[in-house]
Amino acid sequence: MKYNPDIHHRRSIRLQDYDYSQEGLYFVTLCVHERECLFGEIFDGKMQLNDLGKTIETICHELSQHYKNIHLEIFVIMPNHFHGIFCFDNDNTCGDAACKGAINRALTGGGFASDKNPMFHINLSRIIRWLKGRATFECRKIHADFSWQRNYHEHIIRDHNDYARIEEYIVNNPINWDNDVFYTK
Repeated sequence: MKYNPDIHHRRSIRLQDYDYSQEGLYFVTLCVHERECLFGEIFDGKMQLNDLGKTIETICHELSQHYKNIHLEIFVIMPNHFHGIFCFDNDNTCGDAACKGAINRALTGGGFASDKNPMFHINLSRIIRWLKGRATFECRKIHADFSWQRNYHEHIIRDHNDYARIEEYIVNNPINWDNDVFYTK
């Protein structure tokens, strides 16, 4: 069937007119297709990663090797989803306490991207596309029909209280698995 704008409505769930390439911290959630528990299990409030979960963990650690000014501040891999705080930092101070200073800083200088070629424009969508694509490629070596749920949830971290609340949520996610909105029996 051809695309018909009267029938097919693809709406972005991103904040309209926000530049997702600017410095800052972004809380992201990625879910496995149909929330299938493929990454491991929770035992005594701790996530026990299986081979697929360990593959996701390895790819998360590879991120900063591919994008030098982008770092995962903190992340957790759950049985059927992933939560992480992505730091976009032009000063390349990711990985230490200075990254938290990136909250709501405006871009200075040339930023991450070349304005002349949008293919080189590094923004949150491109990072998630890389992460999901890389993970899918590697996970299908273990589980042939692995796939992610379409799209992802993101939240722009606005201040230090917001960061602290989200960090606590990520750290405690395995302990609170039975009450998690992504929990499936």
